[in-house]
Amino acid sequence: MPHLVRLPTLACSRPQLATLRRAVPRRAVPRRAVPRRVHLRWVTAAVFLPLAVRAQDAPWPRGTLIVSNMNDSTATIIDAATGRVRATVRTGAGPHEVAASHDGRLAIVSNYGVRGAPGHTLTVIDVARAAVARTIDLGHYRRPHGMHFLPGDTLLAVTAETDQAVLILDLRTDRIVRTLPTGARVSHMLAVPAAGDRIFTANIAEGSVSVLDPADTTAGRTVAVSRATEAIGVAPDGRRVWVGSNQDSVVVVLDPNDVARRDTLRGFGMPYRIVVTPDGRRAVISDPVRGEIRIVDAGTLVEQARIAVPRDSLLPTAEVPGSPSPEGVAVSTDSRWAFVTLQGRNRVVWVDLERGVIARSAPTGTWSDGVAFSPAPETAPVRARVRTPAPAPAPALAPAPAPAPALAPVATLGRSHAPLVAPLVAPLAVPARAVLRTFRPE
Repeated sequence: MPHLVRLPTLACSRPQLATLRRAVPRRAVPRRAVPRRVHLRWVTAAVFLPLAVRAQDAPWPRGTLIVSNMNDSTATIIDAATGRVRATVRTGAGPHEVAASHDGRLAIVSNYGVRGAPGHTLTVIDVARAAVARTIDLGHYRRPHGMHFLPGDTLLAVTAETDQAVLILDLRTDRIVRTLPTGARVSHMLAVPAAGDRIFTANIAEGSVSVLDPADTTAGRTVAVSRATEAIGVAPDGRRVWVGSNQDSVVVVLDPNDVARRDTLRGFGMPYRIVVTPDGRRAVISDPVRGEIRIVDAGTLVEQARIAVPRDSLLPTAEVPGSPSPEGVAVSTDSRWAFVTLQGRNRVVWVDLERGVIARSAPTGTWSDGVAFSPAPETAPVRARVRTPAPAPAPALAPAPAPAPALAPVATLGRSHAPLVAPLVAPLAVPARAVLRTFRPE
């Protein structure tokens, strides 16, 4: 008789044991190899113990997701632990990106605007109350887009695309305290390392990256990278900057202190967004053209997982026809979960970064784009602060229904975000958006 190793016994009640007996067929292990009196116990432990351990290792993230809905001019607020939609609130026209403060109290949505009407406001959301707190007017600065809270959560960096600048906004007074010129056209997205000592912007029209000092308006420099650079991410220590090229379909990883040192990752359709996890171990890259989410080892640059997003319930008006269009990316503070919006399905998905799988999805508004993860739980206290009177918050919409297994198609949308250009990536089965997604006539 072969040597057998006895596995640990699971503690369970009699009804649970009866359920397990029905679930595990007797032929799962040959009778001759295992004594009958321990047959079920061993097989039960072998089958269910790893699942129990795995479930304990991957608790759902505690916090809140805030998703911008471009076509609805709303933001969806979702409990990250349960997937339940808490509220949908009004924003300005054409909301794009979302940033969450480190303490989880606030989330800010950039109101980029629509064709012919550039936006110039930010919507501030009180995460604990799931409600709009106020709206910040940026004055003559237009097309706010990429954002990041600087350490301490009192200052916010936001790109002003039309003005070729990054604005430093003091949230205690809602005033712009510094304007950092990028020296390049269409400065769309930005990334900030953990220390907050530098700001990196991706400049689509110039195919470059600007390196800025948030405390010095004269210390900026620009580095040529590739064509149509939009996505950008940075390692927490600031030693590696990840840049996506819409036109060359590559991701360039460079050392900002020695720009000649760089690596190139290939095989993308459009590397649309890049986020490096807070622990610095992984980079998460969304690709709406191929309908994929990639997880890359940030140290070795080796791909760990490539997730093909299911193509059911696609919108006929998706920016990339025939694709679920994974776009916005955020990561939990423990680096275990990524959250990716599906513009082509009006949903947001939870990605288990350890296992490389989609674990859950929830509904959003029409054309979900930006997403942020707030680490504060739903019951986080609201910290009042003295401030000058602000305009009355916009009324909240009725809470959205619970997640549905399938999404009904939407027949038409009120306006298009950007025209599609088929020849962008010729070998691919679906056309991509225009290379300069935001470079449109005013």
